[in-house]
Amino acid sequence: MKIIVFGASGGTGQHIIDTALRHGHHVTAITRRPDAVPDPTRPALSVAHADIRDAESLPAVIAGHDAVISAIGIRRGKPRRLYSQGTANIVNAMQLSDVSRLLCVSSGGVDPTDRGLPWWYRRLLIPLALRELYQDMAIMETTVRASGLEWTLIRASSLNDRAPQGDLQVLDGRQPPGLWRLTRADLADFLVDEAENNRWVHRIPTVAQ
Repeated sequence: MKIIVFGASGGTGQHIIDTALRHGHHVTAITRRPDAVPDPTRPALSVAHADIRDAESLPAVIAGHDAVISAIGIRRGKPRRLYSQGTANIVNAMQLSDVSRLLCVSSGGVDPTDRGLPWWYRRLLIPLALRELYQDMAIMETTVRASGLEWTLIRASSLNDRAPQGDLQVLDGRQPPGLWRLTRADLADFLVDEAENNRWVHRIPTVAQ
């Protein structure tokens, strides 16, 4: 399978690359910082420079792939429409390139009414610090759902860099109660497995440990 990964230089993106290569896939890593992708000369890995805000540059890099995985994210500050506009550009490029399979990483916090989230997260952290981020992600999700693509929106719990633990709990569109953490390595495993097996097409698996 030929998989293209957006957000490839981020923590989650690097795990996706490692996992997909380990599974025997060909991977194209898309990033604004190609020098931030470790060991870029690995067999079956291509690293390309592109900016998801530059809509015209995307069809050419997406064409010919079997699946698109979007793990875009911000390191700090405000989203500045990165999720909404960047994902809209990816969706449009996929439609133009006749590539239909999209796996898009989102977050459980997009739905602040989800009572599976910790109370302090719903009532304190989201209103005080994360409202704009999740509003932009919500627009992203709406765009993906309306795209006509074979999409899966993966709502990840709070991510960390611990060793993979397995034992994932997954619910469709709601947070597994009492669970709110997830390793990036386990998220990458879930994403690559879903790209291979298509168990959650047109659904919103919310993943936690």
